[in-house]
Amino acid sequence: MQRLAREFNFSETTFVLPPADLSCTCRVRIFTPRQELLFAGHPTLGTAAVLARRNGGQAAPQFVFEEGIGPVTVAVDGPDISLHLRSPRYLTGDEAPPAAAIAKALTLPEDAITESWYAGVGLRFCFVRVADRDLVDRAVRSRYSAFAVGDAGYLLRTWHPSGRPRTLSLDPALRWTRLAILETRDGGLFDATGTVQFRAMYVRQGQRGVLAETSRFVRQDRHWTYLGAID
Repeated sequence: MQRLAREFNFSETTFVLPPADLSCTCRVRIFTPRQELLFAGHPTLGTAAVLARRNGGQAAPQFVFEEGIGPVTVAVDGPDISLHLRSPRYLTGDEAPPAAAIAKALTLPEDAITESWYAGVGLRFCFVRVADRDLVDRAVRSRYSAFAVGDAGYLLRTWHPSGRPRTLSLDPALRWTRLAILETRDGGLFDATGTVQFRAMYVRQGQRGVLAETSRFVRQDRHWTYLGAID
């Protein structure tokens, strides 16, 4: 099954088998191209959707899948599909992600990270508790979002001092509608510089337009700052 999943190269591939527990409808095993997962929500719902549409849609309205975390009940009501975990095994451990690396990745000061841990059902994720809820917005807000909401102050703060204008006036008639990231280079956890090629779509007075740019960024005081466009 792992070899087939690797050949298919989908994000997840499910295999439906007879159950070991006869109280379950079937056994469902979930694989990524690299490993088997104890549980994942989207492939579980997708498997139920396929099974529900077999035999002209006359399948049972409820399935109980035998998965790695235990029985998973999935209810199907026309286009609506929902799952219920009876008593999932919540996986966690004593290993803690390094706060310094997390802070660097989020461009936050290290003392903003008060706690971090790995946990999950099936797959484990990194959970982070920060000192102030406002830091969450600060961590995820992008310069594009700042343009979209007219936050000139944030744009100036994230502009590298070597090219930062004294003032910034934003056009209130410009409405940003979509951002497409075309390519990124460097800019990783341990990089000091990076570039991003993007296309930002906007509407101004009923006319659509596109801003295309390859931007340069440099890390300064543990924060990414905008250095300018590459000609």
